[in-house]
Amino acid sequence: MEDRELSRCVYFNGLQNKNCKEGVSYESVRAPALEANRAWDVPCIHRSDLDNCEQRVFPTPEQVEADDRAVREHLGEFLSAMSSGECPHCHQPMKKKQVGPCVYADPCGHRLYQGQI
Repeated sequence: MEDRELSRCVYFNGLQNKNCKEGVSYESVRAPALEANRAWDVPCIHRSDLDNCEQRVFPTPEQVEADDRAVREHLGEFLSAMSSGECPHCHQPMKKKQVGPCVYADPCGHRLYQGQI
């Protein structure tokens, strides 16, 4: 995962969006769709040979490591709250409730995860 994080601009938020987090339109920096395999080639990704975005910034290994640490810490807190019978969203006492393919916190109704209790 670290290699993938290092190879994306810090403002990249996915091509399903019109603009990156910095407000640059993906359409404005995309490679011409002359070749089918380049239709979504954007300078936001290291493997691209495009260099037509002045806002492009790639993270340092230290930034990726710090982000990874923050995600792991948040996930640990989320799981710890659930295992102690507390809703990880609103921090109220809860019990897990299966509704179709999802598990919700009862009584607050926050969705906890998809799967089986």
